[in-house]
Amino acid sequence: NRLAWLYPNSQWSIIRKYAATLHSTVIQSFQKKILKTSDGVIPYGGERRPDRFIYPNGSVIWLGGMDKASKVLSSERDGIYVNQAEELDNTDWEFLITRANGRAGNAPFGIVFGDCNPGPPTHWILQRVKRGMVFLRATHKDNPELFDPETGEITPNGEKRLKALQSLTGSSYNRLYKGLWSQPEGA
Repeated sequence: NRLAWLYPNSQWSIIRKYAATLHSTVIQSFQKKILKTSDGVIPYGGERRPDRFIYPNGSVIWLGGMDKASKVLSSERDGIYVNQAEELDNTDWEFLITRANGRAGNAPFGIVFGDCNPGPPTHWILQRVKRGMVFLRATHKDNPELFDPETGEITPNGEKRLKALQSLTGSSYNRLYKGLWSQPEGA
């Protein structure tokens, strides 16, 4: 959102592996927690299921899924944010790199970045990190909905959400609560 404001006429994308999961997850959070009515950002393609957001400065955030990679084909993006990057495969990621390689030319860089939950220790993300991809580790304490950024104290919402994660077992517990890249049982 800030990058779209910072670079007028810039072209961005928010991507998930499957387009059908985009609106009920990351776009719902984007509209409720990031965009403000006063921003003047207009959703296009329908109120409930927009396919893009247009900013007053001419910047656009396009929405898509890698299940319909043809919608991304031939696009020129200044940047692409991938929600739940662990769902993609390395081929998907490399395809996105070719769409945000600086050729859009509205920002002084091209970037593909994302968030993820840990997967198995053999996951392609960790293999790319070994080859130099920047990896920023975040913990539950970095989430301001779970821990107050001023005091560091857990919030009531954080208590509920972490309690649910603490009840998990095995690999799910290790990945989603502890944040470890671990192999599922029996794999």
